[in-house]
Amino acid sequence: DFESQFEKLIEKLQPTICYDSVGGKISSLILKMMPPMSELLIYGRMDPNPMEIDHMHMFLQQKKVRGWFYPYYDGKKSDAQVNQELEIVNQDLLKGGEIFGVP
Repeated sequence: DFESQFEKLIEKLQPTICYDSVGGKISSLILKMMPPMSELLIYGRMDPNPMEIDHMHMFLQQKKVRGWFYPYYDGKKSDAQVNQELEIVNQDLLKGGEIFGVP
């Protein structure tokens, strides 16, 4: 099942950041499984349900949650830089999400 496979992948890769376009319950699960000092960067909301965060993860494991919205980001980097970064994420997702994970 997804949860056990994802947990094994987290243990293997020990990622410190996750880019999440889904939101909701899956975001809560991802944050819970991430190692201490990790960051969940949310840039979409495919799941209309709210994300529930166990505050214990925030202060005991020093995890962070932050949002990213392109119109606020626009202008800080050139379109070529943004496209290059998005292409890196896209290529990783096409290869199974070994770096950034999969939704």
